Amino acid sequence: MSVRQVRDGREELLAQGNERLRARRARRARGFTLVELMISLVMGLIVALAAVGLSRTATTTFYEQARISGVEANVRAASERFRNDLSRVSYMSSPNIQWDPKVAALPGSAGNPYRIPALENLQGIRIATADDVRAHAFSVANNITPQEVFISGNLTSDDVYRGVFMRDGTTGAACGAGGAEVRLDGQADPAVRRLFNGETTGAGRQAMTQLAFMPGERMTPAVTGMDYAVQVMDMRGCFHYMTICRVDVETTQPEAVTLQLAGDPARGILTTSDTGGDVCGSRIMEEVAIAPIQRVRWSMAVEDEPRRIDTVLEGTGTTAPDKFNLYRQLLAADGVTTVGPPELIAEYAVDLKLGLIVDSGVTGAPATTNIDFEGADGLFAQWAGPVAGTPLPNVGPHRIRSVRYRLAFRTPFPDRRADLPMPGGPPYISRYRMNGNDFARVRTVISEVALLNQAKAD
Repeated sequence: MSVRQVRDGREELLAQGNERLRARRARRARGFTLVELMISLVMGLIVALAAVGLSRTATTTFYEQARISGVEANVRAASERFRNDLSRVSYMSSPNIQWDPKVAALPGSAGNPYRIPALENLQGIRIATADDVRAHAFSVANNITPQEVFISGNLTSDDVYRGVFMRDGTTGAACGAGGAEVRLDGQADPAVRRLFNGETTGAGRQAMTQLAFMPGERMTPAVTGMDYAVQVMDMRGCFHYMTICRVDVETTQPEAVTLQLAGDPARGILTTSDTGGDVCGSRIMEEVAIAPIQRVRWSMAVEDEPRRIDTVLEGTGTTAPDKFNLYRQLLAADGVTTVGPPELIAEYAVDLKLGLIVDSGVTGAPATTNIDFEGADGLFAQWAGPVAGTPLPNVGPHRIRSVRYRLAFRTPFPDRRADLPMPGGPPYISRYRMNGNDFARVRTVISEVALLNQAKAD
């Protein structure tokens, strides 16, 4: 074979290879066929739908869990705060001023031992029906009958302060006739120094004392003109329950303040001559011990803050008639007059209910009586009603030894169209019926607090 033939054969093979390469490139440049394109579109759509469904489920679950977590946080915070107040029922106060044997009384005043009208219903705990909330359509639909609770005790301090009974107030009293003055001196009592909290000016010591004894004075804005309850113990171990009306800066002592006590026209702090001897009573310039007493009400009420109202779910205006919150309201000495606005404890409350264990104190009767959450209203009125109307010493709030409570809160938004079946008995609801057939999830806490401060009350 000649060289020319070899060269021509090589060129022919090269041309054939180039042709095949161009053919392959042409096939690759054609793109997808219609069938291939439809198959890819359908498969992509299936994958996209699955991803959207998974994302929606995950988002819904996330928001549901967020709402439930918020409700559970409400339950825990409200329960702890409520327990703190219940644990101080009657702390440095009287479980029942009408039948308290340690109250200094005027001779011949049996059956009505105290003379200051604002304090005739001073008691550790009182329970009443929350009639406004009970009448609401939501409460009726959910078979809920909430209560409200009144608590009295020293809620701001752990100390009793030693002071000096300066005068009986028969002349020149700052809060009207019958008042008394008690001087607290930080140099004489470490507890008083703790009360002053390191303040070195007269105005600072006055402010710290007001915070413990007259909390309304330190609110913003200040609530003035209110009397608050105090307990005064004389050196003979008897208690004088008074009302404090003012805290003055003491000008004659470098670390002292003066508490101005209001009283009855007869006498403020009873003296030994008032009580007919040395059994009870104090003397001018004699040492006494004094402690503040606060009175508060725990209750459910309609939302009244426009900024917290969801206009879609809860309507428009200044109140939300379909939303209840749990509030704690400071009260004046009489246990009725409100001091400032209520404190919001938690939103979206649906139930506040109590149960009691009481000690009848009657020989031959059962040692304790258990009143369940759904006990008749008459039983709560008998054992935890206003003490001024309590006819017998063995009936009343001083006989309450333990308190059980049930607090329930709902989620802000309904998330179900059906309720969950629950066993018969008290309404431990897990779903709260809203408008129509919408149901919101509910979280409930049940706990019990022993009233140690009146464990031995007669």
